[in-house]
Amino acid sequence: MNKQYVNYIHSLKSDKVIFLGRIYGDKYEQLSSKAFCYISASEVEGTSPALLSAMGFKTPVLVSDIPENIETIKKYGTTFMTNDESDLIRKIEYVINNPLKVQNLSKKAFKMVKQLYSWEKVADDLHKIYKRL
Repeated sequence: MNKQYVNYIHSLKSDKVIFLGRIYGDKYEQLSSKAFCYISASEVEGTSPALLSAMGFKTPVLVSDIPENIETIKKYGTTFMTNDESDLIRKIEYVINNPLKVQNLSKKAFKMVKQLYSWEKVADDLHKIYKRL
């Protein structure tokens, strides 16, 4: 971890920027379910559990356009070009200025996540793989 960078980021704290630290359990669920948007700028990712959780909370998502994120959100979220700060800013503005469109996507994302990533579905798929082996 780059301590100088972390110190710089923490120097940005204000009434509008709050660093909460690590949050788990009920507090995480409460915060996530009330979030205006989940943003992930990952450059390397698998199927992100945090992204799936956000979608499962019906939280609109804005993610970098790496293949793993695109595969995860399908067409039910907003993407920005990886490592393109200007595009990220434009897309944040889009999310802020189009709340009904973004909320509609998040409702569809919720249904998709429930269908494809529920524990029952994942366990059933894994069981089928084991049976084939």
